[in-house]
Amino acid sequence: MKKTIALRHRGPLVFLSEGRLSKHKGRAWFDSEEDAFSCPVRNISGLILDSTCTLDGSVMSILDRFQTPVVWTTKNHKHPTVWGPSKQEGNLLRLQVQMQDELEVGWKMLQRRFASGLEKPGEIHSWNQLRGIEGRAMRSIYQGMASNLSLDWKGRWDTPGLSQALTEANKLMYGMCEIAIRVAGWSPALGILHRGNPRSFVFDLVDLVKFKTSFVMAYTSALRSPSKIRYDVIHKVYQKNSGEWYRLIFDELAWLASLKM
Repeated sequence: MKKTIALRHRGPLVFLSEGRLSKHKGRAWFDSEEDAFSCPVRNISGLILDSTCTLDGSVMSILDRFQTPVVWTTKNHKHPTVWGPSKQEGNLLRLQVQMQDELEVGWKMLQRRFASGLEKPGEIHSWNQLRGIEGRAMRSIYQGMASNLSLDWKGRWDTPGLSQALTEANKLMYGMCEIAIRVAGWSPALGILHRGNPRSFVFDLVDLVKFKTSFVMAYTSALRSPSKIRYDVIHKVYQKNSGEWYRLIFDELAWLASLKM
């Protein structure tokens, strides 16, 4: 039996649409009206299936054997479903529970995201205080990036093109980060700065990496015409950046673990 390749050493993600993925002669096989081919699930970072792609249950045994994660996107692309093998290591889960009670960990996460752009308050007394600091810093960065690219800044949700590009880029990062979290053995639900959501830790991890990954890419994609933004984002992630992004994601998970181990 062929050995499993570590996720961070694999090739790019593969995006499939308008077809069916099934098991054929012991391989993952994709059929569509235009093409048919064997999908190299052992060598890729993961599969992204959109709402027009169906998956035969028999192929899951192949994905499980090679520990290849899968992300299903819904029709509106807002809430992807992630499947991936998980080590569920107890020490990491205990670590996450401990981190939830330590404000200093939250502050270090903000420092890592915003580098020297933050001034530490005299006393950190609540999570709401940290979230307020985060919100102010983010608004400043959004506006600064828009200004650099000559975008007419009207707010995160009201700037033409930018809102769509950020949404497309972030939802891909949510899927990639949840894959990494599950594969590494962390819990997606046990967030530090984010709480009360089954993907709270996913949001935390995305925040740590997005300035180096999806954030800058989304701003440049926002300059494209609205009809081309989604294609531009998908092309940049799947064809060019997914391997490097996974390395950055796993580096951030290792940094988080180093805070308490």
